[in-house]
Amino acid sequence: MFKTSKHPELAKEFIKLLFSTDAYADHLEAAQLASLPVYNDKVAVDRFFSTNKTAKAFPDALRYILDHGRGYYAGINLYGPNPKAGQLNNEGVIERALNRYLAEKGNAAATVKTIHSEIERVMKK
Repeated sequence: MFKTSKHPELAKEFIKLLFSTDAYADHLEAAQLASLPVYNDKVAVDRFFSTNKTAKAFPDALRYILDHGRGYYAGINLYGPNPKAGQLNNEGVIERALNRYLAEKGNAAATVKTIHSEIERVMKK
């Protein structure tokens, strides 16, 4: 927040709201795994992974994400920013596979295998 902000108290309240557990839980629910946890608000993340049907299909996802680095695609940019993460996002690699899984009521293991293969394809370019 800038020192010259006209309404610093309102800005502080807005930031608090954005980072509140309820707002973050709502964001995770609305994103439906298209935006994996960006930060670890344990209450919000646990709420999402325990109540969301899609998240329940991937019970190890949260542990993997939190154990393998951080960033837009955790694990891919573990050692620093990686331009391939942007390419994965632009190609919709993960989202396409998850949407197919949801639309076709697919197999979780097959979906993970597809995502893994697509990530390997992009990373080897």
